[in-house]
Amino acid sequence: MNRAQPETQAKAPGALAGVRVCDFSWVGAGPRATKELADHGAEVIKIESRARLDPSRRIPPFVNGDGPDNSAFFVMSNTSKKSVTINLSEPRGVEIAKRLALASDMVVENFGHGFLDRLGLGWETLSAERPDLVMVSISIAGRTGPLAAYRGFGNSAAATSGQSFVTGFPGGPPHLTNYAFGDVATPLFGAVAMVAALDHRRRTGKGLFVDCCQLESMMQLLSPALLAEAAGLKQGAIGNRETWCAPNGVFPCAGDDAWVAVSIRTDAEWQAFLDLAGLDTDPALATVAGRLAAPERAETLVADWTRQRSRDAAETALLAAGIPAGRVQDGREVSEDPQLEHRHIADRIEHPAMGQVRHVAPAFRMSRTPSRVGAAPLLGADTGDVLRHVLGLTRDDIETLQADGVLQ
Repeated sequence: MNRAQPETQAKAPGALAGVRVCDFSWVGAGPRATKELADHGAEVIKIESRARLDPSRRIPPFVNGDGPDNSAFFVMSNTSKKSVTINLSEPRGVEIAKRLALASDMVVENFGHGFLDRLGLGWETLSAERPDLVMVSISIAGRTGPLAAYRGFGNSAAATSGQSFVTGFPGGPPHLTNYAFGDVATPLFGAVAMVAALDHRRRTGKGLFVDCCQLESMMQLLSPALLAEAAGLKQGAIGNRETWCAPNGVFPCAGDDAWVAVSIRTDAEWQAFLDLAGLDTDPALATVAGRLAAPERAETLVADWTRQRSRDAAETALLAAGIPAGRVQDGREVSEDPQLEHRHIADRIEHPAMGQVRHVAPAFRMSRTPSRVGAAPLLGADTGDVLRHVLGLTRDDIETLQADGVLQ
């Protein structure tokens, strides 16, 4: 939220205030989608278990110890939520989970195929009792078809979708990014589907089932390559280069491990670079076609110029000349970037176990209903409060369930 906003506006409820989400999802794709709802005011109740931790609670880096409440990965994916711990291997635990689901507007899950159905918490069961319920299922390959039982993670989707084949450098093997891109792209599509489903429910009074697929999400991002392959144009890894402009890449600058990204898209931009660098025009490189035919020569000219300048000086000069450029920043620099500080994209929030840590905010601003990013929940921290206020259980009821191992 921009600090310049009026105080009355800053206190406005989020756009999704009044919406309750029962969130069975874990790891990356599901939690990141429901985070978007939580940051915009929805009450997102994350169902967890101490016996079978969400794997993201065990993913480094850790802050102030390596316990289940100290994972930066978990914090990133679960801001503004509540955590309720239930033993789903116990029938009474399943019944409590079902009551929470039926008391919600939406249920979200990304378990293995058929898991919730076997527990009696699947779409057919829940929608029969709550016809206006929305249920969202996020999986690698979708809930129907020959790969419906396919299990994996974001990198599985990256490989199967074709992303790995076009990522990397010419002559090298298919490449997996060091970040599970399928777990990042899918939540964006998933969040749109969730809001659309809630709008349908508001307008019609009827619920629906949303089948969100990581493979299909990844293919949205790869559609140009897919269309080219369909036309008989073989696609492969081309590193930092592009098929339609040159030079395009990351170039070394003066200093230790300093780099600047440069994209020269047109002949006019190429001439602007030559003027900036004080170089004569080479007729062979004067056109996009000529530079695409000899990318190494064009890249060498850019690299020879950037090596003589600091990263920031190179960026400033290129941008002033009308050439798209951007300095390459590491994580620390990004966290201290003045533009991102101004936008409040990752303000420090007090976390009970980790202290003052950054919690990433939504990547857009809504003037009348600003988002509010709250700390990620401690494991099971909200169990008693949620069960009392949502289901009407008494303190004695909750203590008995905890003693019996139903709540864990």
